[in-house]
Amino acid sequence: MVIDVILPLILIIGLGFFLGKIKRVDINPFVDFLLYVTIPPLIVTSLVGSATQLSNIVVIIAGACFVMLSIWVLVSIFYRISGFNSRGVKLSLIFGNTGHMGLPVALFAFGSVGLAEALVYNMVTSVLIYTVGIYIVSSRDSFKEVAKMPQLYAILLSVILVYFNIRIPDVLFSTMDIVGKATIPLALIILGYKLTEVKITTFRIGLISSIARILGGLAVSLLFVYLLGISGVTKSTIILQSAMPSALMSLLLAQKFRADPDYVASTVFLSTLISLFAIPLIVYFLA
Repeated sequence: MVIDVILPLILIIGLGFFLGKIKRVDINPFVDFLLYVTIPPLIVTSLVGSATQLSNIVVIIAGACFVMLSIWVLVSIFYRISGFNSRGVKLSLIFGNTGHMGLPVALFAFGSVGLAEALVYNMVTSVLIYTVGIYIVSSRDSFKEVAKMPQLYAILLSVILVYFNIRIPDVLFSTMDIVGKATIPLALIILGYKLTEVKITTFRIGLISSIARILGGLAVSLLFVYLLGISGVTKSTIILQSAMPSALMSLLLAQKFRADPDYVASTVFLSTLISLFAIPLIVYFLA
């Protein structure tokens, strides 16, 4: 089962990496295509099609907020004690790659139910990184960015459809399902391509931050599910998504706001490599 989960990830990420090495293209339109075209219908079809319980959605949202905000507090305490202070590294420690990496892993490991719940977790990550994340690296309020996120409206629409037991016409549901299924392979190819643009210039800090990102998220999520007595796929989803490598968006924000992008680049690259070994172990123990 573990090989079945990780091998498709490695092959598709490798395809994107190979593409990035032999040909340079503007990847940003493909990222926008994911955000605005394929992910919203994937959210609706996954949540509605899997009949995800509203109580599970609430638990996942609470878990995601608890993990990321707890890590924010812990990192801030460490900074105050140690004297080390990097806004970019803090960002890469708080936010995991729950999109490009987290969604495919959830699908391969836990099927459509796991994917549906991972989409909820990823929505929380997106909201927080566009608000708390931008505030960390720039001290600016950015709630207007959240209002532009179609994922948020897709979640709200799904909740309404599930709560009122509204059925989507078969033709429309099939169309949305086809479009949504383009998300997983495209996300992995983009991840592989983006890794070709990352250069490791600060190995020591990158390695320490990478290990802290994965183990820190794992530890805090285990505490959360233990305290609330969560079980089943919801438990596995929260733990697995919390242990994802550093988010690519943390690197983009660090570059935009000049928040130690070299440190963040090393963390993103190394944590992604480490996760290829860590994720199978986590999936094995969760299974």
